[in-house]
Amino acid sequence: MSISERLPDKPVCLPTPRQAGQPEAALDIKIPGRGILEGLAFVPWAFPGAALAIGLLWVYMDFPLPVFNTLWIFLIAYISRFLPYGIRATNSTIIQIHKELEEASVACGAGFAITFRRIVMPPMRPSIMAGWILLATQFIREFGTSIFLYSPGAEPMGPLIFFLYQDTRYGTVGALGLRVCTISMILAAVGLRYTRIESQ
Repeated sequence: MSISERLPDKPVCLPTPRQAGQPEAALDIKIPGRGILEGLAFVPWAFPGAALAIGLLWVYMDFPLPVFNTLWIFLIAYISRFLPYGIRATNSTIIQIHKELEEASVACGAGFAITFRRIVMPPMRPSIMAGWILLATQFIREFGTSIFLYSPGAEPMGPLIFFLYQDTRYGTVGALGLRVCTISMILAAVGLRYTRIESQ
């Protein structure tokens, strides 16, 4: 069995939808029943952000671990909602990694870790960076889910801009909007530069 067919949970160590989608993307392409797996992974798209947030509140309100009113609730919500983006951004890269490359590496005596690091990861790096930047720009302006999950004094950018607008603080709203646009443009420029360097 090739590495692409049994990608480990290592990419999930950085818990963003981009990394979380990598193992699911590999499963979606490589094993039987991929249509069912893909359908389950895309279930969050069937629910509005508000419905997803209310469901998370209902689940984690009395959860034994301190998740509610912390940053972890946002992390869980964003992973749940944007997981399909991570899967789609990874599919196109994983499908290009033919199993013969991995078999050749193993035949030369390389172990699982070396094969994964030198064969599987290099072609995936540009798509990882591009997917991370895409999701980062989504997180900055996300509103529909965050408005139900924030705690006073720790509002994400979307709800914060909304509340400032309600208070008629239009100057601050404009400044924050400009900041969001600037951060998004910087992230896009960094991602484009990185992709060009990797492609050389």
